[in-house]
Amino acid sequence: MGLIIRDLNRDIIVKITQTVIASLLSVFSFSCYANKVDFNLSGGAAFANLSNNSSVQINDVVNNYYQSHSHHTVAPFYGLGLGHTFENIDHRPLNLSLGVSAYYTDLGSVRGTELPFVNGGNFDTLNYHFNVQSTSLLLEPRLIYTYYAWQPYLLAGVGSAWNRLANYSEAPSDPASSASPAPFYKSHVRSAFAYEVGIGIQHAIFHDEKNKIDYLLSLDYRYMNFGKGRLTNFSGMTSNGHLGVSNINMQALVFSLKTSF
Repeated sequence: MGLIIRDLNRDIIVKITQTVIASLLSVFSFSCYANKVDFNLSGGAAFANLSNNSSVQINDVVNNYYQSHSHHTVAPFYGLGLGHTFENIDHRPLNLSLGVSAYYTDLGSVRGTELPFVNGGNFDTLNYHFNVQSTSLLLEPRLIYTYYAWQPYLLAGVGSAWNRLANYSEAPSDPASSASPAPFYKSHVRSAFAYEVGIGIQHAIFHDEKNKIDYLLSLDYRYMNFGKGRLTNFSGMTSNGHLGVSNINMQALVFSLKTSF
């Protein structure tokens, strides 16, 4: 009886697998039009609102408080990508582009006021700042509606980001005060999970008939999240506390030039 049940279960699994494969093949059944390879060159503006974690334990006795001055930054945004477009999915005006894209942005500085030894009383403050940069590599599908000359699309992406926090510096808020800068935090690169979602529109601008190359321009809006980043602790710190940014995210307007061949 047990063998019969196992055989039935195995037959059911095989049939389910065959059905799933057949469904996938049906979804991605393409017309006779040739599939294309794409190359993208992107640039635009990233809009971020950066702030850091506030309390950092220096050792068993000292806690410092870092009150960031939350502010919006506008930073240049660069990228390039390589993909493969499958045309006319299920004989409909839908293209699916599967690609890999790399992006870089320098998001500017996080600035704020440091309250040293905050658990020991009131002491003269210092002003601090450090820079935030991010490089990411994303798997990036796009679903493009091709019925019109102006073609809307949806995009998404998942992958990894390498967030670099660097150039930490601090100075007394009042030069005449008794505040003394501590040893500075050091630069650090941290890898993190990254994702994006977006919507855009593209339009063909030129067709090279001789070489069978299409040139397209696109504009899209994206929300991008690159995870966390932190600085390396300075010598003398004995705790596991870190000064960093807990959520590096931004909104971006991105222009792209795509060649498809």
